Amino acid sequence: MSNEQNDLNSPAVEAEAVPYSGVTPGQMLREVREARGQTVAEVAAALRLRVSVVDAIEADDYEPLKGSTFVRGYFRSLAKLYDIDPKPLADAYEAMGFGGPSVSTLKMQSFSRRKIREKNDGRLMLVSYVIIAAVIGAAAWWWWQQSSFEPAPTTEMPQRSSIEAQPRDQLTEAEVAAQREAERLQQAEQLQDQQGTAEQLGAERLTGEQQAGEQLTGERQGGDQQTGDQATGDQQTGDQQANQQQTGQAQTAAQQQAAERLAAQQQTAAGDRLTMVFSQECWVKVTDASGAEIAIGVKQAGYEMPLTGSAPFDIILCKPEAVAITFNDATVDLSQYRRNRSVTLRLE
Repeated sequence: MSNEQNDLNSPAVEAEAVPYSGVTPGQMLREVREARGQTVAEVAAALRLRVSVVDAIEADDYEPLKGSTFVRGYFRSLAKLYDIDPKPLADAYEAMGFGGPSVSTLKMQSFSRRKIREKNDGRLMLVSYVIIAAVIGAAAWWWWQQSSFEPAPTTEMPQRSSIEAQPRDQLTEAEVAAQREAERLQQAEQLQDQQGTAEQLGAERLTGEQQAGEQLTGERQGGDQQTGDQATGDQQTGDQQANQQQTGQAQTAAQQQAAERLAAQQQTAAGDRLTMVFSQECWVKVTDASGAEIAIGVKQAGYEMPLTGSAPFDIILCKPEAVAITFNDATVDLSQYRRNRSVTLRLE
């Protein structure tokens, strides 16, 4: 490294200076001016220069002219005025030792600086390549990280006039399996409850039949002991009681139907309507604004499920393509969801 610095700081090898013996720029310009028949004053006036400047150039006295930059500018102006090539003027000016090294000095200049510069340039290029490779690698890693995560679909809920489903979190297969298992357990419990209720009803019916048989036997025994008039009176009394019992049952059934119809009308007027029609077997769970589960379970193809409650409704579907949803007489668009993927959405 020290040798390279010494080579940089060492002066260029120069040959012994040889005096210039050619035609000088001043001589060239004076010959052209005299051939054109112009005076120094006329040339100075044409170029808006002082007469002393033109005299100094023709006398090759360049010291008072403030450096080689101004001298070269004067050469270009005079060459343009005389309509000649300015290059011979500049070459002769440099050959005289002004404005740069002489031609002989340039030929003897050492190549050490150029070699050192090339070496430094090679190192700089190597460092540049390493930096560029690091930047490209970092960009590729960032792109791979971004592409490994699939963004969750998000849509904005429009007004109720055009109902759109708003997706929330997608359920995993484990969550769907757990929900289905819970549904099976709940259905099994319901089935057991129904079986227990049926057995209880059967036992009650059997007990009632036994009591009726015993009562009938007693009546028959009492009828044998009673007179014909008493049997006739008992039969009339039994007919009246049967008629009264049938009339009471009919009134009770009519009152119950009227109460159910009134409750349905009140619930329909106060709540939101949600209808789901299933074209395939699908597991579904519907929760209203109060957090109550108004529907849950596996629904078969062709099943139509009308629901009434308070919006918003939180809905979980195992397959969005298996169901058509109508919310307050408006069709819900489920085409944005992927097929065979469970979804969670909210309708409000």
